[in-house]
Amino acid sequence: MTQPSLKIAKLNGNRYEISVDSEYGILKCFVRAKLYGDKARVDVATREAETTQIALTRARALAEALSHAKH
Repeated sequence: MTQPSLKIAKLNGNRYEISVDSEYGILKCFVRAKLYGDKARVDVATREAETTQIALTRARALAEALSHAKH
């Protein structure tokens, strides 16, 4: 059994494509992640890291919901 690989691609705007490739196939998830508030207070790299984390959290929630629906 091989370890699944995770890929994150930032699309235009605040959209992300998250894909997990495993021996069973590929699961692709498209999510939107946007931070609200004052953009001037946080630098671009920090905002990017935070929005990526939000996208991953949403993708994980979707994966968990699908897993529970399967049972």
